[in-house]
Amino acid sequence: MNTQQQTQEVTGVMTAPLTFQSFTVPQQSKWMKIQLSLSEKAWMMFLLTDPSGTVRLQGFVIDDQKEFIVSTDYTTSSYSSVPGMIQTGEWKIELMKLSKQDVSFTLLCDCGNDELPALHHYKLTNFSGLQDNGGFVLNDWNPYEVRSTKAKWYKGDFHTHTYLSDGKLSPEEGMESARNMELDFFVATDHNILPTKWLEDRILVIPGIEVTSSKGHFNALGLSSWVDWRYSSPDGGMESEQGMNRILKEVKEKGAIRSINHPMLAPWDWTFHETELSQMDVIEIWNDPTFPDNRRATEEALVLWDTLLSDGFVIYGIGGSDSHMRPTETYEEGGLPSLIGDPATYVWAEELSAHAILSSVLKGNAYVTRGPVLNPIFTFEGERVHLGEVITNGEQPVETIFELSYEACGIGSYLVRVFDGTRTKVTVLGDQGHFTDSVHWKEGYHYLRYEIRSQSDELLAFINPIFIGQKETSLRVWKDLLEKAGYQRD
Repeated sequence: MNTQQQTQEVTGVMTAPLTFQSFTVPQQSKWMKIQLSLSEKAWMMFLLTDPSGTVRLQGFVIDDQKEFIVSTDYTTSSYSSVPGMIQTGEWKIELMKLSKQDVSFTLLCDCGNDELPALHHYKLTNFSGLQDNGGFVLNDWNPYEVRSTKAKWYKGDFHTHTYLSDGKLSPEEGMESARNMELDFFVATDHNILPTKWLEDRILVIPGIEVTSSKGHFNALGLSSWVDWRYSSPDGGMESEQGMNRILKEVKEKGAIRSINHPMLAPWDWTFHETELSQMDVIEIWNDPTFPDNRRATEEALVLWDTLLSDGFVIYGIGGSDSHMRPTETYEEGGLPSLIGDPATYVWAEELSAHAILSSVLKGNAYVTRGPVLNPIFTFEGERVHLGEVITNGEQPVETIFELSYEACGIGSYLVRVFDGTRTKVTVLGDQGHFTDSVHWKEGYHYLRYEIRSQSDELLAFINPIFIGQKETSLRVWKDLLEKAGYQRD
């Protein structure tokens, strides 16, 4: 391989989940092209590391072939690459497959010093720029950049996919879909790929990653530094109990929010029995409502959530479209399309910035909806209480007022109060209006949350709880939670 763009080819058959390939770059170059071809459709991931051991490219292939570019300029580099000079020395490619069948592969590697054309016709926002031994840092991403100074409910999606992994939309098409859904923010969470750039847009884009193992998926929201999820790691990475607990802790240390995704949606449900419940920040309660199996999985996730809340955990629910499809496609004939922003998570924030949005989510000041637009207000002793707030005065009986202004709920929809796990149908709602509910709390620990359901009992929205007092938790790991909720699985 040299500056005359001689091609190096590597071929093989993956019979094991993991294989390593290497090649030598004899001269420093401005760019490198990697083309990975598969003999059949299979989930294949790969990481390219430079001679210093730094991750320079994250790849995901499920089709026949895909080409990636790493260059000195982020405008000519792939979305999943870390730009910079192509150094001389040994470069390594780590291939990982999640599919069970054997897969033949071909790797073609080119390097060169001529000028490359820009990969995209639109303006890009660069996130990365600093390489780190073993990983990389999104040092050009500014979570404090303010897009709006208005305090309001901001509409967004915490779980999205593009063709960078197994989605069908390009980043540009995904943003167009998000604009059509009138989103204010959007978290890019492709499978095992932390984006190093995104297209510039009025919508606030927050980098994230869906850590995707064969035993469950979780989102790291607002992640600014790569985390080693590889199952070649000494602790087994994302495929072992020890490794996954380590990854969850590292994500927290790096300042990101950890969301357990579609926890009851088999075969992508969470099956790590030893996951420490204290290492979860939020739970994705609602995930792509157009996918038929999610109707059951969402109801089971609500039971899990209430089990945690009843045990004294202060933990909040969010939603994510997890959309992989084009806006014209549906899972069921005649069904609704799977769209980015369905469901949407509305977050109350003092401004539109990644820091403000993520901080509010960590406080539970959010609700999730498929359509109803809400303004939920709790008041306690005449003072407004934000969603997710813990009121420490639990030593005497108190009264809480819940006020809900609503629109686009649909005729026949109704409001459900969930108080300490007990569900009560409170009132039938019109398409729009205002309703007030009074709840008396006794001494001790309690929580209160609300749902809106359709005339046919389908979930339309849920509102995060408030709490009175505190309670020492008894559940420790995920297995304890499943057993307590009555969902123990092998």
